[in-house]
Order: sequence, then structure tokens, then C-alpha cells
Amino acid sequence: MGMDVYGKNPTSKNGEYLRQSVWGWRPLWNYACDIGKLDETLRKHGHCNDGAGLETQEECDKLANILQEHIDSGHCKAYEERYLEEKAKADIWNNHIYALQSLLREYANKEAGKENVAPVDYNKHHRELWDKTQNLENNLPKYPFSEAYIKEFILFLRDCGGFSIR
Repeated sequence: MGMDVYGKNPTSKNGEYLRQSVWGWRPLWNYACDIGKLDETLRKHGHCNDGAGLETQEECDKLANILQEHIDSGHCKAYEERYLEEKAKADIWNNHIYALQSLLREYANKEAGKENVAPVDYNKHHRELWDKTQNLENNLPKYPFSEAYIKEFILFLRDCGGFSIR
């Protein structure tokens, strides 16, 4: 599953189409909305495949210029580095959660007298514990952020003539 971003009036191949996984799109779009000060309605709809986007090349140039300024100043690279630090912390946290889930899986399998019991088939107590551990997982590692994604988006913005997220 992904986000397909189509240029409305492309002037080059770069402006015709941008594809990003749904996982990679979210942090890219959030960064663009934060840096570009895009409104909350556009931010929200930009995470859907409902056709939201910027209407004109002028709007796209403005966003591209702001994003480029943040690349040139080192802000975007610093943001990526902080993001990776937070991801590393989340990975460590999640490894602890996965260890708990592994222990819980062992107990549930032992109680059921068979291997590979699915959490949906756990007894009530084990299922509640499983659900609680699921809710503790930090999802940040699922959503990659990269300055390279921003650079690719800038290339698209420069030549798209407005865009629609589908």
C-alpha cells in the first residue's frame, strides 16, 4: 500500500508522479506540513488517498523553496539524525515488548498443550496481556524518514503544477 502523488500540470517527468510507501509518506508529509506551515485540513487529508494536495505551481514552488532552505541550512539532516536516534530508542523498547510477547506466547502454548497458538485463541487472561503489550509497542520504527525523501519530493514539487494524493 502506498501514496500515489500525481502532478496536475507537469512540466517534466519529475513532476508527473511521486510514489512513496504509506509508511514513508507519513513522516515526509508531516515534515512538509510543519515546515511549510500547511493547514490542518490539508495535513489530515494528505494522509489519505482522497485527492488532497496543492492546487497551483506557485504553492508547490513556495513549499519546495522552504523545504530546500531547510536542507541547505542543515535542519533537515539534523531532523533526520534526531529521528534516527528516536527510532533507535524505540527499537530497544520494542525489543523488550517482543521479549514479553515471546514469554507470553510460551505460556499460552504450554497452557493449550500445543505450539503456535494464535493470540486470538489465547485464554481471556493471556489475550488481555497480549493486547496490553501490543498497545505498548512504539510504531515510530515503522515510519522511516530520510532527507533523500524530501529531496525527491522537492524535485517533484518543482515541476508538478499542483498535485493530488491518490
